Amino acid sequence: MATTVFQLRMEALTEHLEEAKNPDTWLDSLQLSSLKLDKNLWLKAVEDIVREAENLLADLRKAMDWGTYFEIYERSHEIFRESLELLGGLALRDRIQDEYACRFADELISECATLVGKTTSFAIPATENTLASTLRRVARVTFPDWHLWALPLVAHEYGQVVVRDSPILSRFVDELAQEESEPTFDKLYEKLRSRLQSIGSSELRTIATEYLTQAEQEPGKAADEIERLARRLSVNEAGIGEKARVTAGQIRDCLGEATNRARVLVADAFATFTAGPAYACAALMLRLNPNAPRLAGRPTDEERARTILAVLAEMSASEPPPPFREVHKSLETSWMLLVEGSGSNDLSPQAECPLNAAEALTRIKNRMVRPERAEYTKNAWIKAQEWGNEWLLAVSNGRTPGIPGNAAAPGDARFRDVLNAAWHCRLQMIEKLPPEDVNAATDKVTDAARQLCDRILANRPEVKDPPSFGGRALRPGEARAE
Repeated sequence: MATTVFQLRMEALTEHLEEAKNPDTWLDSLQLSSLKLDKNLWLKAVEDIVREAENLLADLRKAMDWGTYFEIYERSHEIFRESLELLGGLALRDRIQDEYACRFADELISECATLVGKTTSFAIPATENTLASTLRRVARVTFPDWHLWALPLVAHEYGQVVVRDSPILSRFVDELAQEESEPTFDKLYEKLRSRLQSIGSSELRTIATEYLTQAEQEPGKAADEIERLARRLSVNEAGIGEKARVTAGQIRDCLGEATNRARVLVADAFATFTAGPAYACAALMLRLNPNAPRLAGRPTDEERARTILAVLAEMSASEPPPPFREVHKSLETSWMLLVEGSGSNDLSPQAECPLNAAEALTRIKNRMVRPERAEYTKNAWIKAQEWGNEWLLAVSNGRTPGIPGNAAAPGDARFRDVLNAAWHCRLQMIEKLPPEDVNAATDKVTDAARQLCDRILANRPEVKDPPSFGGRALRPGEARAE
């Protein structure tokens, strides 16, 4: 009977994984009516899901015991979670009336992709999820943020894709993770080294010490080295071997969590660099929460806030007079008030930033094809301020704001500029308008910004002969020329 149950479980999991590695059937089953999704973008979005499903299938076919089966079963959960969220998001987006948030997010992603010389992606509506995607290359527009003001947050989502795909930024993440993990590693090595002294054979003790030394010298491979040590000791030194296995697991967990935290912080730096003050405003005023609980594998919201402010300050310092000084001061003051009001005492103005902002910007610029175009510059911010001031003047005088005069020419506006203009105007309205008038004025500015975004999309030229990879990235729905 046990054999029959094992076979049934194996067959069921094999069937599900076979379905997961055939993404064409997923898209066909949705029968999308209004959303036109380019097949190349779809395949790019799910390629890691497909690859992981193929790897798990290969491992499953070699599984001969319950222990291996359950290990593969646990690993398969991420595939099914990612697939379900992706399909549900696409179906929901296809059926939302007057859906604009994801449509605008697609264009913002396309702008970012063009700047870094990568293939673009698309966005789906989703619920808030503390787990960052490691397989699905799609940005999420999270509920309840399906509105224009939260759109800059998409730059962070796309930033995570860029960080994972870029060798330069991946190495930076690894360096940050290893630096953070070093104190924990040292304590684990010290405990294990003391246990190695009880090994009876001096030759084996020397070999074991060499494994440990190698682990210390290569933090990224430390867990593998300690596991090799555990296998070497498993017969004659069972107790020490088990201790080594436990230590290897602790090292892997510690480094994995530190890597995830570093990746989020570097993505914050990328989003601030490319989307400018608009990202800082959306993150600090809408998303980050000083009272958010500390979660494994995630930086605290206080750490993220410090990182974003530090990167914005570094960008400002590079172009004297500092163009972002006032918005930085406003956001820092607002964040500190939020911290004080929440009762959190984990963040102080003197707290150390967990990321070296100057080093992060250097690495990000080295990743860019055209860093001077990728950075949200002083001139771009001046233009955004002009548009925002024009909207502010209109609502202050009881008029309906429209498309700014100097943004009327086709091709003269980017989504990044619109979002920065809107946030600049909103911050000014909070400071200068009576509190009872701010909500109505914000709605008017939202409508004006949406009009300008629609104008940008309408004026996008049709690309008849898009260049190969490394040139302009494909836009959503755009097929690559044969």
